[in-house]
Amino acid sequence: MGINTHIPYTRKQTGFTIVELLIVIVVIAILAAITIVSYNGIQQRSQNTSIIATATTWYKTFKLYEADIGKLPTVSGCLGSNYPYDREGNATGTYQCRQDTSTTGLSENATLNTTLQPYMSNRPTPPMVTGGNSATVWRRGIQYYVTGSAAGSTIRIDVTFSGQGECPSLSGIATSGKTNYSDGNSMCPYVIGTVQ
Repeated sequence: MGINTHIPYTRKQTGFTIVELLIVIVVIAILAAITIVSYNGIQQRSQNTSIIATATTWYKTFKLYEADIGKLPTVSGCLGSNYPYDREGNATGTYQCRQDTSTTGLSENATLNTTLQPYMSNRPTPPMVTGGNSATVWRRGIQYYVTGSAAGSTIRIDVTFSGQGECPSLSGIATSGKTNYSDGNSMCPYVIGTVQ
């Protein structure tokens, strides 16, 4: 009899185990999370850069007005145009950039716009970032805010930023404080003068 030289064929199993698949899924999820966080950070910085550029344009406009007239305007209003109505953008009420209580807010001001028209060719509008704690306490965009009618009352440009990072300088003016809102955004006030 001869020697049996036939070796039995064994089929090798190929593929991934469940553990290997889970590891790959976890790695992909981590990479996706890092990418999303990085993208959101870049998007937020870009938006805030646009906001500060718009606020700087408005600040320079007010300084041109002050140099010409000798004082700053004494009426408050939203800076820019096409503000949504309420915090959620619903079409109820007036175009608002600020709400302090259920009855008191700040809207676009035709008198302020007419007063500044000779000093700028258009009214630059910032990205519509909204920062707020509730439906009755919130800020949006950029506001020109006169704190009172008496001489010496503070005049500010209040700027709403995306996120709660440090307030950037506005043409060399440091912020006079900061308000962080529960929705994750913030408002930085910049004092630009006083009522004469």
